[in-house]
Amino acid sequence: DTANDGDGRDADPSDPGDWTAAGECSAGEPAYASSWHGTQVAGLIGAATDNGLGIAGAARNVMLLPVRVLGRCGGWDSDILAAMRWSGGLSAEPVANAHPARVINMSLGSTGSCPASYRDVIGELAAAGVTVVVAGGNDTGLAVNTPANCAGAIAVAGVRHLGSKVGYSNVGPEMAIAAPAGNCVNLTGACLYPLMTTINSGNTTPGGNIYSDGFNYSVGTSFATPLVAATAGLMLSVDPTLQPAQVKSALQAAARPFPTGGADADVVACRAPGAVEQIECYCTTTTCGAGLLDAAAAVARVQATAVPLPTARIVIPGGSQSVGQSVVLDASTSAAQGGRTIATYQWSLVSAAGVVSLAAPTDGASVSVQALAAGTATISVTVTDSAGATGTTSASITVVAGNVTVDGSGGGGGGGAFAPGWAVALAAAVLALRFGTRRR
Repeated sequence: DTANDGDGRDADPSDPGDWTAAGECSAGEPAYASSWHGTQVAGLIGAATDNGLGIAGAARNVMLLPVRVLGRCGGWDSDILAAMRWSGGLSAEPVANAHPARVINMSLGSTGSCPASYRDVIGELAAAGVTVVVAGGNDTGLAVNTPANCAGAIAVAGVRHLGSKVGYSNVGPEMAIAAPAGNCVNLTGACLYPLMTTINSGNTTPGGNIYSDGFNYSVGTSFATPLVAATAGLMLSVDPTLQPAQVKSALQAAARPFPTGGADADVVACRAPGAVEQIECYCTTTTCGAGLLDAAAAVARVQATAVPLPTARIVIPGGSQSVGQSVVLDASTSAAQGGRTIATYQWSLVSAAGVVSLAAPTDGASVSVQALAAGTATISVTVTDSAGATGTTSASITVVAGNVTVDGSGGGGGGGAFAPGWAVALAAAVLALRFGTRRR
């Protein structure tokens, strides 16, 4: 009902805007223009890279699964919980998710202890290998919001440009790690240290696609969180077998220590959350997590221990065949690593379908290739090991003057795509100070 596009749950995740009129959400609250909050979160993870435009996303070339759960005046726990299960492939309501997520970013939250409903869903997702990263909240040093305070979640605190806790960020023992959240320093003029990201120029309906800046700025633990989720995505790209507890452990082990100096003289160490707000303070491992996010170190840590990808090989038969006959390509010598085994094969015709055709079945260790006409075609095989990691290689087939010549270019190569279907899901909704969630 809060989606603001007029038709409830549907397959369209695009943001129609969450603007509100004065007093619409609560008495005395002013009118707000649309925040484009989900667009900002998505850009920090997956903005196009090396194109000379705007910003670079923190997780280059990951897949994004946008799942919009809040809108005007916030939203409902029931929608969030349903979206979490659907994003992780645990639910087929209303339709099956063809691209289940491996990481769920939740830039949202509300005050209170962790409800059993969130605890149960996060536990289900963890059992399915899905990492859940949640914003710690913007209540100026009070207790960690929910569901960031739920067991199994990776709760994210926000730090300033100097590494001290940014004034609005919450604190508490549930925090797993801290990341840049943006801060302005000055009270007038342009914000000095915002996070730059993708946003929209429209006040109510979508307008032009633009980038945030010092006047239209992005600050909040909402925006620290996708930097951590993006890093988790990069780690899973290196080793798709990582489980959520391993992702969290590696993030924390790779974190840099919190600074203990450099801020104003009156800045002290953060204390445990209570009823009194606390602004800028020096983070400790009991208030802001294990340390400062270090994406490069976290990825390197996984690379150092990751089992190599399987190596796909194509064995090439000698001689040639006439047009109308066939040649068999064999991938049975492909090899898995680290005690794993090759679980599946998938052959495909990459180019020049009119030159050759693949005879069914195309999911076995070998495939029959039939010559149709003169020309060159490329055929690939992707092997998947017992842990879900994949490797791909290819071979070129040339049909000349009635004969088939098989060229092993690319044969024996490895690498390629990783575990099928992982993505970064964005439970992308408002964690701005004016928004929370309503129980239902």
